Amino acid sequence: MGRFCVAMVCDFFFPNIGGVENHIYELSQHLLMKGIKVVVVTHNYGNRKGIRWFKNGLKVYYIPRLCVFRHSTFPTLIGPIELLRDIFIREQVNLFHGHTSYSTLVHEAIFTANRMKIPCCITEHSLTGSGEIGADIINFICRWTVVGVDQVICVSKACQNNYAIRTKMDPNTIQVITNAVDVEQFSPRTEEEEAKREEEKRRQHRENHIVVTILSRLTYRKGTDLMISVIPQICKKYDYVDFYIGGDGDRRIDVEQMIETEQLKDRVITFGNIHHSKARDFLIKGDIFLNCSLTEAFGIAILEAACSGLFIVATNVDGVPEVLPSHMIKLCDPNTISVFCGLSWAIENFHSFNARMFHDELVPLYSWEAIATRTISVYKQSVNVTRKKPNDFIKRFFQMGAFPGILFSLHLIFFSMIFLIICGLSPAKLIEPAINYPSPVDGEKEIAHTSKSNWRLEKESQDSCIGVP
Repeated sequence: MGRFCVAMVCDFFFPNIGGVENHIYELSQHLLMKGIKVVVVTHNYGNRKGIRWFKNGLKVYYIPRLCVFRHSTFPTLIGPIELLRDIFIREQVNLFHGHTSYSTLVHEAIFTANRMKIPCCITEHSLTGSGEIGADIINFICRWTVVGVDQVICVSKACQNNYAIRTKMDPNTIQVITNAVDVEQFSPRTEEEEAKREEEKRRQHRENHIVVTILSRLTYRKGTDLMISVIPQICKKYDYVDFYIGGDGDRRIDVEQMIETEQLKDRVITFGNIHHSKARDFLIKGDIFLNCSLTEAFGIAILEAACSGLFIVATNVDGVPEVLPSHMIKLCDPNTISVFCGLSWAIENFHSFNARMFHDELVPLYSWEAIATRTISVYKQSVNVTRKKPNDFIKRFFQMGAFPGILFSLHLIFFSMIFLIICGLSPAKLIEPAINYPSPVDGEKEIAHTSKSNWRLEKESQDSCIGVP
């Protein structure tokens, strides 16, 4: 049997830029360094289709799917069964790890993984409310698909409580594993960079110049409207403060209109999308980092900015207060007056902060090495869970009510029939295992091969009987 293999599945991955995408990549890299094989399954991005290779042999499948909203794929209720089954067999996947409930591909791939008896765990990165049609649909689907999940991970306690409410799970059964930051990539300005910046200030005769940086998607949920209302007031009050804005989104045109209307072209500069590899170079251009999110499960950009030596001003929402110690951040209510007062306080007291020391304080608190180790412990628990039988699923479905019970049970029967037909038309023994990229490390693997999912089945009767290739 080959190396233990984890399939990371999500609609959101590079070249798209975001916290989920970076989380999947960094976690995958550190799992690879621990001797675990990782493959990523996502949808195609334009002409980026098929198989691509990333650092340390990270294999990414860009499968053909139709995107309908913010890179989330069109829901079909069954998903690309044949393609997913083929990938899981070919790569000899031992564990399925889905990311974020906003990914349609994750929900649909769980069905296939369940039929193949693959242990499943998911990581929830987002907060979702209720009372709106879109949110209620997502919550309804989460309650459905979580039945087939063995372990749930959330990135913050706020996210844990939110997910428990949405899925009616016991919050004590949901594990909290935070995001982390690449401490080598995010560090304060070097002495040379600091000297160069001070020289630039003197050349421009702006020794007291302060730059507020913003790195975020420019959307309503990320507080772009709030940011737009605060920036002109700050610029009017402090003529030595400028703003650098990184990111893109449907509210970018509103930002550009504000700059034009308030005549702030020289003081508010937009940079568009910032690739994650260049995020540190952008952040160290500033002195204070502003986050205006109206809802935030964790706030990885806040952590990256603090590691880069910036003082943080952020809205006091959801998981944000959990990210940093109190001396590194000024928390504000999510309204214009509070954010204006908080940012004003940070500007006036800026020279009393020793933000360059934040990096050393945060390194032991947030490391991908520790996150990968904790995630592996969750994988072990998932592998050792007894696989559910069809009647176990049906019982759980009817616990949600008569209508969901009937609806989901009919889907289970329909899906199982299609799956068995595919197994008959394309037997597992005819699918050639993929050649493994050499492991970046030697020695013992972090997970013993105790999984009940054995892809080297000798009898084809088992394939058609239990749905495991």
